[in-house]
Amino acid sequence: MTPSPQRAYADFAFRHSFDIAQDVEAAPLAVLDAWIDKVFVGTNPTTGGDGAGAGRGRVGLKRHLVAADAYETILAAAGLDDGKDGGGTVPSLLFDMGPFGSTPWSALLSLVEFVPVDGGARTTVKWGVKTVPKKLDGDGDGEEDDAAARAFTEDLLTKQLAGLAASFKK
Repeated sequence: MTPSPQRAYADFAFRHSFDIAQDVEAAPLAVLDAWIDKVFVGTNPTTGGDGAGAGRGRVGLKRHLVAADAYETILAAAGLDDGKDGGGTVPSLLFDMGPFGSTPWSALLSLVEFVPVDGGARTTVKWGVKTVPKKLDGDGDGEEDDAAARAFTEDLLTKQLAGLAASFKK
C-alpha cells in the first residue's frame, strides 16, 4: 500500500524545513486545480506521460525549473475524490526535486495541503518544504550552506501563493 502524502512527508529524513500558509477565497479542489495550473505548471516546461500527469492530482507530472536546471515531479495525491472517501482526507499533493542542477540540495520534498475552512467555502493552503543540503566534498564531510536558497525559495513560494489567492478575489 502506498503511504499517504502526509505520511511520506512526515517520514522524510531532512536537515531543514519551512512552512508557509495562505488563505484563499474558494473551495479546496478549485484551489488545488488552480495551484497545479498557475503555480506548479505556470510557465515551466512540463513532461510526464502525455504531459498532463495522471488524474486530477496529475501524478507523474514533471516540471523543469530551467534557472536551477532541476526537475520537480508530483509523486502522490490524496483527497481528490470530492468526498467519496468519507470526506476525511485533506486534499494534498506530494512532490520532490531531482536531479538538483545548480541547487544546494541533495534532496527536497514538498507537501501542499488544501485545508477546507468554513465548511469548504474557503481554503487554507499549507505548503511545507524539507531539504537536505549537498555534501561539500562528496564523501560526507560537511554540507553546503543552503540558508540563502531556502530563504529565496520561501519568499518565492509565498509570493506565488499570494498571487494564487489574488486570482480568486472578486
